[in-house]
Amino acid sequence: MATSRLSTRRVEWRVQIGTSNKPAQGLVIFEASVSYIPDPLAAGGPRTAIPEPVAAVLDAGGYASTPDPTNPAKAGARGVELFTTDTLGEDGGDWTWTARPQLRSVNGIQMADSVPAFSFAVPTGTDTLDLAKVQKVPASPGIGEAQAVALLSQYKSDVDSVVARANAGSFKGEPGLPGVNAVPADEAVAQYASREDAKTNAAIKAVAQPVAEEVSRRPAGLRPPQPLAVFSFDDGVAADRDFVRPLLNNRGVKGTFGVTTNNVGNSGRLSWPDIKTLMDEGHEIASHAKTHKNLNTSDASLITAEIDEAHAAFLAQGIVPQGFVWPFAASSPASRAKARRLYKYALGGNAGTKQPIHTYAIKRVEITPTSTLANHKAQIDAAITDRELLVFLVHAADWNGTGFDKIGQVIDYARTVQLPIVTASEAVDLVGNIVDTGDLPGGKDWTVVTGSGVLNASSTGPVGIGPAGVSVTARPDSFPDQQETPQTFSAVGNDGWPGGSSGTVYTQRFGNHIAYTRQVVYTGAGSVYYRTAVDVATWSAFTRLDNGNITTVNTPNGNAPVTAFDIGTTITRLTNPGSTGPNGQAGTLTTNRPHLTQHGYAYQEFNVFGSNTFLRRGCASDGSWLPWVTLTAS
Repeated sequence: MATSRLSTRRVEWRVQIGTSNKPAQGLVIFEASVSYIPDPLAAGGPRTAIPEPVAAVLDAGGYASTPDPTNPAKAGARGVELFTTDTLGEDGGDWTWTARPQLRSVNGIQMADSVPAFSFAVPTGTDTLDLAKVQKVPASPGIGEAQAVALLSQYKSDVDSVVARANAGSFKGEPGLPGVNAVPADEAVAQYASREDAKTNAAIKAVAQPVAEEVSRRPAGLRPPQPLAVFSFDDGVAADRDFVRPLLNNRGVKGTFGVTTNNVGNSGRLSWPDIKTLMDEGHEIASHAKTHKNLNTSDASLITAEIDEAHAAFLAQGIVPQGFVWPFAASSPASRAKARRLYKYALGGNAGTKQPIHTYAIKRVEITPTSTLANHKAQIDAAITDRELLVFLVHAADWNGTGFDKIGQVIDYARTVQLPIVTASEAVDLVGNIVDTGDLPGGKDWTVVTGSGVLNASSTGPVGIGPAGVSVTARPDSFPDQQETPQTFSAVGNDGWPGGSSGTVYTQRFGNHIAYTRQVVYTGAGSVYYRTAVDVATWSAFTRLDNGNITTVNTPNGNAPVTAFDIGTTITRLTNPGSTGPNGQAGTLTTNRPHLTQHGYAYQEFNVFGSNTFLRRGCASDGSWLPWVTLTAS
């Protein structure tokens, strides 16, 4: 049963390293697995809480402690307060907290990743919960924003359905309802509202409403990763109307139907009235080309015929499709470029279901007459664990009119484990990229900012060297757009750059997406600073990112393997004589190593001493450094 109100509980954890049990130093970030916590049965009426990440500072004994209110970098009282995680109970499913240690080196010993993250539940209680003894559990998605919005939609659909059937004289007392004859709409709704499941739905609706309103007020740029499912059906065949449509409608699920326009109205195919009925019921219609030709081609005439002419056929019927479905999951840079000009997304590819989303080549997995329910359940479980977009594909014509129950069983399992089911267009709105230029995944030059605000770019993407002597007062909109620009500044006449010395500033600008325009400053004194754009003309104040411990002299040197560097960013001054920098030059070596074992994410940059010459090299997956490449000045 659900508890009567939201509550919190104090948790404590002593973080220790290895068998020596030495106290760790650093932070622990506690993250809730839900964006919102609905409590339908709260005292005084339904309410919704929004859990923020909770940061704990490790004190000298390694105990997770509430930050000191006068100095948040220092530990205050031991323990932190977390929302209890069983407030939804059977009405909404349990959820979890995840503890993510962010440890720093102690006496030169690398601690990052030495204590792995883990998930746990916080049952209600008045005593302090010791995380050293708590049972570790798989992370659960619980009920977050997408689920709450889906619940609200389902509630409205239930009530609308009751009213519509009553007005049509077809409401005849379903199981649990009195009477056998048609009843007026108001009486039908009253009967529906008296059912226990309707009471639960109404309570959840009252919680879902503010969640939906909160989502609608969010800036378009906030799209954190979350698990979602899409059910897509290709080719526009009659089986979509005869078997798939009732299967979806009976479950309140909306599908995405890819229609090949030249086949509309043919034998065994959907008609335009069929297609419009699907749309009226809330299903999505996507273009599946004109004649279903393979579009892995550079033939401009073929691309125009298959994409543009199909689009024109939809427009002639008053239909404006938001997406495209690649025949045979095949596309080319030329055909994807065309799709980008007309559509929000395209389905069919080999990857791209995790951020960054491959917006115009999103992978699908097929449900076939011979595929197993167990396999599809495993795919759903993995999507929840990985917070991934899972797009199912069905060719209904292959089923010969039988076996569609399996599709229903896949849908039912997804709903049982609370995986939100949305249309493809809705999925892109919820988790898609904020900035998406170029041709991810196939092109050489692309820049993407994910829904979480993470920059991803091709290795040959736009990176240019700006002129030396950049001013700290230069406006955000004065820097080159859609690229990263590294520049130097001098200690002589330093006009306000932090650190009081010479250094290098990296500016990343993304057009009108001001929230993701930023500067990172590396000073010659070894400190690192960060600031973001407030608007097109103004920067925020600088924030120092390092603790003064990331700069070294000649160690690790320019010949050191990637494993010699700490996780994070290390700046090494390579001095003469005998410099181990590229070509024996002295200068500043910046090493970025974001992962302990996946070395392919690491890279190094080198600024030649006293000059505006920059070099960069990546790291192979086996940990070996790739050749240095000199960046060309712009």
